[in-house]
Amino acid sequence: MPDNGPPAEEKAPPTEIAFHYEKGNYFRVIHVDGGHGGLSPDGQSLVLSVYTERRPIPKKEVFDLDENGALIQPPKDKDERTGIFREVEATLIMNPTTASAIRIWLTKYLDQQKEASVEIEKTKARIRKAKEETE
Repeated sequence: MPDNGPPAEEKAPPTEIAFHYEKGNYFRVIHVDGGHGGLSPDGQSLVLSVYTERRPIPKKEVFDLDENGALIQPPKDKDERTGIFREVEATLIMNPTTASAIRIWLTKYLDQQKEASVEIEKTKARIRKAKEETE
């Protein structure tokens, strides 16, 4: 039997990993007022469409002009909608593991935000009290 030398040393598993972040071509900041969604048709993923709420902008406005060509306010005619407009900005599709990780992340930062809000209110109360005492 041939001698292959000492057995190869086993390589230890890595103890860290680096993630590098890069903004995609369609990256943008989205203000979110709400969301709508549910399960995907096959039930394997969660689907969340996020939207921004705003008042609808007019489809059309008609203004009279003065003798210098400047607009006379207000418009004499408007074609506009009433109500609230929900503009769907993006749809997020994720597996349950990812959704759960995002839920944990949201809970962590919501808790931090609550604590910060309490401290801010305490500081505001101290400032109000100090102002009252100096008046």
